[in-house]
Amino acid sequence: YFDAAPTPDGGVVVAGWTEDGVDIDGIVRKYDDSGAVVWSTDVGDPSAADWFVGVDVAQDGTVFAVGQTRGDFGSRVSGTDFDATIVKLSAGGAVQWTRQFGNSGVNQDDRATAVAAAPDGGVFVAAKYAAETAAVTPRYTGDGTQQWIFATGSPGDVVEDIAMLANDAFFSGVRLDNAFNPVEGFLWSQSPAGTFSSDTRMPGETTMRV
Repeated sequence: YFDAAPTPDGGVVVAGWTEDGVDIDGIVRKYDDSGAVVWSTDVGDPSAADWFVGVDVAQDGTVFAVGQTRGDFGSRVSGTDFDATIVKLSAGGAVQWTRQFGNSGVNQDDRATAVAAAPDGGVFVAAKYAAETAAVTPRYTGDGTQQWIFATGSPGDVVEDIAMLANDAFFSGVRLDNAFNPVEGFLWSQSPAGTFSSDTRMPGETTMRV
């Protein structure tokens, strides 16, 4: 598992990947407070590799997981390489919708890196595109409509976590140089309309979680 989030009923949801020797699929699983599995949902294209690296749970128990796929969830973008992906599941683990996003063309390694459920039922997502130097931040409504998508922050920014404060989303992570060495940590915010603000930089630090 790569990430975990608490549920309103005292359980926890985790996200990662599972392998059966033939295929790698993303997995989202819920445990109760005693450690027993409540439900487990594999999500992916049976003919391609998929995995999740981020998960969050809304106030009503709805689950959002994000990651990367080389397959087709019904909205393939890149053609042959990796797309960023997000999936919404009900509180009972049923898949509600999936979305892929990224750059079209070949040699794309696009991936979603973090997710946060918003109070209005929507969701903030952070991603890294192979062809984009800054972080990419789309926002979706509860029904899966992409409201907007921006290249946000500074070149080299990689978002590792998102936290909600009222209706605004705060993104934290690390900026990398061209050799992928960490340069500075950062914390910046976006409003529900996508307005970018409060960009705080911490040279020499590698802020990852918020």
